Amino acid sequence: MFPDPGKNQQGGGSSGSGGIKRGRKRRRPRSEHGSGRDTLTCSYDHNTASASTTSDDPTHRAISSTASLHVNFRDFATKYSDFAKAWDDLKHRRQGAVAAAAATTTATARTTSSSFSTHVDSAFNLALTRATLQSNLGLCLPSLPDGYLCPPIPNRLNYVLWLNTLLRESGDSRYFELSGDCSASSSSLSSCEYKYRYRGLDIGCGASCIYPLLLCTDKFSPGNESTGATNKWRIFATDIDEESVKSAKLNVQANSLDDRIEVALVPRTRRQVSQDPANEAGDKPPIGTVDDDVVGPVQIAMEAFRDRYHYACASDNDTALFDFCMTNPPFYGTEAEATADRKGDGRSRTDMSVSEGVYPGGEVGFVRDMIADSVQLTNSIT
Repeated sequence: MFPDPGKNQQGGGSSGSGGIKRGRKRRRPRSEHGSGRDTLTCSYDHNTASASTTSDDPTHRAISSTASLHVNFRDFATKYSDFAKAWDDLKHRRQGAVAAAAATTTATARTTSSSFSTHVDSAFNLALTRATLQSNLGLCLPSLPDGYLCPPIPNRLNYVLWLNTLLRESGDSRYFELSGDCSASSSSLSSCEYKYRYRGLDIGCGASCIYPLLLCTDKFSPGNESTGATNKWRIFATDIDEESVKSAKLNVQANSLDDRIEVALVPRTRRQVSQDPANEAGDKPPIGTVDDDVVGPVQIAMEAFRDRYHYACASDNDTALFDFCMTNPPFYGTEAEATADRKGDGRSRTDMSVSEGVYPGGEVGFVRDMIADSVQLTNSIT
């Protein structure tokens, strides 16, 4: 199970283990018309070499995952009208702030007013995200309700590449080269040639559904030109927020990925229900038969999947249902913590809904529940 190492990070290397070197992201700004911020290239490299690497062992060889994102504001402005407007508005805000700060003798005020990031708002973030996705990956993101998390694409793509490397490093370096395409039907599952199911589980997909979308691109699973293998990964995504599920489904449909991504609305975990101060009347407890059992986000997602496709418990048939389980966990323990201004520069935190940002016990509480779930789901995820 792989938690996302940074919900609010705008990029950077991923953490690694088991011989995986830290992912390197190289930014190479090139100045255009005096503005070095207009063009940006972000490159990502994840490399690992297993200690058992030998020339005659194809399952354990050096592994590398690489990709690049190209961000050119001027190019985006000519292609996408919403980005052109958002960028123009940002420049006007910045120019006004600089002019107002010129009258003050405070160096800090002058520096802050000229800072690019100070004037970035949610409209610019969304326009940049949409332009980056469309230009680099051919993906569209038509739906993102106000107040919900707008995903920073460099950070999200970096994590997807890290997951690609980790899957191969922990199992078989040929992971994405072998043929196989297991659908949700039990007959296909039993006839898979290899142990790989080419199916992932995303806990808390959010309104954007960004990870399932990225996981269906060739950045994650490029296939094998020599064998012609084009493994079509299927992602089962869950969320507890009804508005997020509606939005996520719209984004999936807009990219014609209905046959590969399924989004399901699931109940809250037992920890969320038990520690909710409101404790709404009539709120049903989450899935589970024994009150003392820890029923966390992974168990709930797995039950939703099994109910939908009528699978028996993995402990009964010893059949793994997913190759991986991932999440971008809530980082904060309370709503007050999630909405407090940043300590460094006093700016407001990134827009996000309560369900996206808050969980009893914060990130630690969420991951603890996932760990407890993993004990019950030993045979369900490879």
